[in-house]
Amino acid sequence: MLRSDNSIWAYGHKMKFKTLPIQAVFLKRLNRFSVQVRLNGRIEEAHLPNSGRLGELLVQERRCYVFPADNPIRKTRYDLAMIETPEGGLTSTDARLPNTLFREAFDRNQLAAFQHYSRIDHEVPYEKSRLDFRLSGSNSSCYVEVKSVTLVQEGTALFPDAPTLRGIKHLNHLMALKKSGHESAVVFWVQRDDAIRVRPHHTSDPVFSNTLNACANQGVRVLAYKSRVTVEGLEFMGEIPVKL
Repeated sequence: MLRSDNSIWAYGHKMKFKTLPIQAVFLKRLNRFSVQVRLNGRIEEAHLPNSGRLGELLVQERRCYVFPADNPIRKTRYDLAMIETPEGGLTSTDARLPNTLFREAFDRNQLAAFQHYSRIDHEVPYEKSRLDFRLSGSNSSCYVEVKSVTLVQEGTALFPDAPTLRGIKHLNHLMALKKSGHESAVVFWVQRDDAIRVRPHHTSDPVFSNTLNACANQGVRVLAYKSRVTVEGLEFMGEIPVKL
């Protein structure tokens, strides 16, 4: 399982996996969080740590990579870590990973937009929810929500690829915090390197798209970064523009 505590480590701009993933072949999606793969001639079930549709990625007979599960008695013996894109590259399928990528990039002072903050706290309670991060400096704080992006069409990364009530709720929280005097930001992290911009996917979720525009109009920062995905790890590729 891709967990920030024991599965990856930072070296410069590259976050390397401690062990290399195992190549497999994607067969089908069984349910929201489970897929079937062919691994060394065997049919195996793997956990899919991503609730998105991933329709352009989860294609039968496509090359993918898995990690053995930490828990040997778990029903799914593997975690689906990455899959080949239609263009032949790789994208991470772990929607949890961008939080680790954000934290690591913040710790390495690679995020110019947040350089004046010195402390980072994660899973910060807010009302009946939790926000991914709170950044703190000497005179201010900033609440941050990080969103994983895997859908790319003709160089444009699109979020979300399915309606997201949870995402809309987070945007409303960020706007409320901004109105109350706090800084707030939503960060889109593209887990593949072929995107040159990010846009809200209005066709997939017009309410999220409209709410994101409202966020920007009220002063919530809207930012995007991307990573290059390889079987060895993920490389930070810097900021890309968000077009609303």
